[in-house]
Amino acid sequence: AGLLARGRLSRSQYEAACRLVAKDPRRAGTLLVEAGYLEASELPEVLRSHVRDVAAEILRHLDGRFRVVPGAEADVPITFDLGPHRFLLEGVDRFVPRPALRSAVGPDTVPRIRSSWPAPGGADYATAAWTDTFGLSSDECELVAEFDGTRRLCEIEDAWAGRSVRLWPLVYVLHVVEALDLLAEPTGARARSPEEIAKARILDVLERVRAGDPFEILGVERNADPTAVARAAADLRETFSEAAVAPAVRESMAEALDEIRAAVDQAEAILTDEALKLAYLAQLETS
Repeated sequence: AGLLARGRLSRSQYEAACRLVAKDPRRAGTLLVEAGYLEASELPEVLRSHVRDVAAEILRHLDGRFRVVPGAEADVPITFDLGPHRFLLEGVDRFVPRPALRSAVGPDTVPRIRSSWPAPGGADYATAAWTDTFGLSSDECELVAEFDGTRRLCEIEDAWAGRSVRLWPLVYVLHVVEALDLLAEPTGARARSPEEIAKARILDVLERVRAGDPFEILGVERNADPTAVARAAADLRETFSEAAVAPAVRESMAEALDEIRAAVDQAEAILTDEALKLAYLAQLETS
């Protein structure tokens, strides 16, 4: 059934393959290759996927328990190419219906990532850890950042509607592996990191820059004298100087910083030149 679901076999090929395999189940892979349904090079991946699917079938039972026993021996040892967290997420995503997960988790609960997950080390480390451990997409890493204890899952679901993320499987699995708590009520907003504060500050000034008003850009009154204008421009240059902005923020917001610095220079040039300033004010009155 997995080959049919993944588009490896057509419906007619699947039915014929079932008849072939029923005669000699131990040679299932070889029979599919001999029948021309699969290429020999596809067989290892097909078998790996089949074994994962068989193991993941246990995840349909949300009210059961299972455990991993290190060092346990089996008659036919099977080596997984996925870590346990990624296996759990992919299995739950594949085999457990979304309504069942939504009901099990509770849409009114409030998700909050435990501070020990994935580990301290900043936003860049966290993204890499979520990606490596659970196989999350970049969008899903953004989604995890919203599990901060301030919003109910139903609100997050509405906000992320239409985006390709595995919300309910992800919340369920993170809770199972004790990476996430499900609270009854929202808590206060989490403290923002220095990087988040710096980026928010840059975006706020960038919004003023793109509005195009030199008074707003520098944050001065219409009657500000050249000394006040020069002081405001100097303060902004210091705030957004290379030395004042953290390297990670400088790298990710380089274009925005360049745009702000250029706009500050231009705004200062206009407002410290009496003729240019009067021409700008006259333009405002006629527009």
